[in-house]
Amino acid sequence: MPSRVLRLCGRRFAVFEALHQLNAGPAQGSGDALKERYARALPGLDPRDPRLIGARGQSYRLLAHLQLFAAFADDFTKGTLRVGASHNVGASMVRVQTAMRFRIGLPIACRGHGGQPSMTLTLERLTEPDTLVWPKPLYAKLPGGRRSTDGLSKDEVAADQRRRLRGAMIEAVDQHGYQKTTAREVCRLAGVSERSFYELFDKKQGCFLATYDYIVRSAVERIGAAYAGERDWRERLRRAFLEFADLVVEQPNAARLVIVEVLGIGAGPALAEPTERTRAVVRRMEHTRGVFERMVGASFSEAPGGVRLPPLVTKGIVCGVERITRQRLLAGGIEELPELADELLDWALSYSSAEVARLSELAPAPLRARPPVRARARNERARVLGAAASLAASNGYTSLTPVQITERAGTSLTTFNAMYPSVEQCFLAALDRLGLEALVCAAEGSQATHDRLARVHKGIAALMDRVADDSVLRRVAFVEVFAVGPAGIDRREQLLHRFSALLTDTLPADVQASELVVEAIVGAIWGLVHHHVVHGAAHRLPDLTHEATYLALAPLIGAAQALETILAADPILDDLEGDSRGQANSLMTGLS
Repeated sequence: MPSRVLRLCGRRFAVFEALHQLNAGPAQGSGDALKERYARALPGLDPRDPRLIGARGQSYRLLAHLQLFAAFADDFTKGTLRVGASHNVGASMVRVQTAMRFRIGLPIACRGHGGQPSMTLTLERLTEPDTLVWPKPLYAKLPGGRRSTDGLSKDEVAADQRRRLRGAMIEAVDQHGYQKTTAREVCRLAGVSERSFYELFDKKQGCFLATYDYIVRSAVERIGAAYAGERDWRERLRRAFLEFADLVVEQPNAARLVIVEVLGIGAGPALAEPTERTRAVVRRMEHTRGVFERMVGASFSEAPGGVRLPPLVTKGIVCGVERITRQRLLAGGIEELPELADELLDWALSYSSAEVARLSELAPAPLRARPPVRARARNERARVLGAAASLAASNGYTSLTPVQITERAGTSLTTFNAMYPSVEQCFLAALDRLGLEALVCAAEGSQATHDRLARVHKGIAALMDRVADDSVLRRVAFVEVFAVGPAGIDRREQLLHRFSALLTDTLPADVQASELVVEAIVGAIWGLVHHHVVHGAAHRLPDLTHEATYLALAPLIGAAQALETILAADPILDDLEGDSRGQANSLMTGLS
């Protein structure tokens, strides 16, 4: 059955909602009675309006509704919705506003011959005002059009347009996020025509990636120069950390594009079934991390004794710094990043030990393959969240609708709307539930021993097994969450903060760790998991248990003791301690 979405705001929404209420009523009725119904729903409507004549049956009435709606809202700005081709209604083009903020899930169905559904519309409410205000340009256009009065060549004009479009892309993405930024808005901010835009870039993504490349190239040049300007290996790495922090403070919008928004550019079905364009995005991100991984690795190898870090540990260090930066870009406080450079450097250097070479000698942790056990869906809310998660995992977040969710959950739209104001809120709640289930799994896994340091190892092993086994968790928490935009990335950070709290609670009382170090550790481990998931290597996650445990413990108890803890890990399950069981039970209460 064809499906369309109508996205409206303000008075337009109220008008069409009134029309929907009429459409939901009995199909019978015409003439004066039907005209009076329309007049009551829409004050100011002339009952003699010829478009009310012949509005019989749901198909005809739906078309009449759309025509009337067009009359009440004649200032549509972009997008089209085609209606018709059933019951001899014909086709009707209605201009609609296509920007979306959140859904309320109001289905509008029209039926053809035999009462079979021929189309379903979903009405979406917007938060924007009725009048769309275009942004003022950030840059003035060059005088004289394509070839200015100053005698600029065509190539010089194109170079200036690219510069302005890069700046406009940075500002637009900072305001709205990548998913909601349009090429039209970027053009208006840049003072460049849409025709010129598409001569320079094939699509919005092309402009975004060109901007990403420019920012990264400029940053690498500055950080590389600072790194090369020192002789001492430790001071060299410190200067690189400080230069990175200064760059983020100086250009927070550009940093947000590179560190936050790029995560969403390949999200959704494209990442689950990658195209060459999506692979190019992932390759860019890996190349950027690779530059800094090599810088960190080279510094450690130049230290006295020449420590060669395993690649996964080096990657974890870069992911940890990236996470600390992303946190402050999302929540504020980015100006304190330079002050944290020394503490972050000390955290990174804690992994430098000749003992780290023993990691490669350890046999991979045994895979305890088992299907994920989910909390039993005991109520409608749990069924709705389970349905949203499974649908997002199979079809992608962007295709989620309230109708699909309620049909899968076996509940009503009224119930759904009472629970969640939008599909986005429902999806984020489903993410929370999946994350809490994984958290419980890690907490219960840590109960396999009495030794509190060994519990960290056991909990990480349980988490790796869970992510490797649970395809819904992987798709929702590591792919689809980025399709939501900034709200999804922020919710992902909240999930990681819960894992940070679990790590802190699991440690012995005499092991003290700053909040910054714990957050960096979790960022390092989660970064490794994310890397393997998006590269289709989730089945290898249990093999990462030893490296992940080393990342977790080395900054807290020293590299040597961290390795001893890993070596002494006992695969035989001990009796569960009452206090640990209580910890898991307290987490489980959030699932009901």
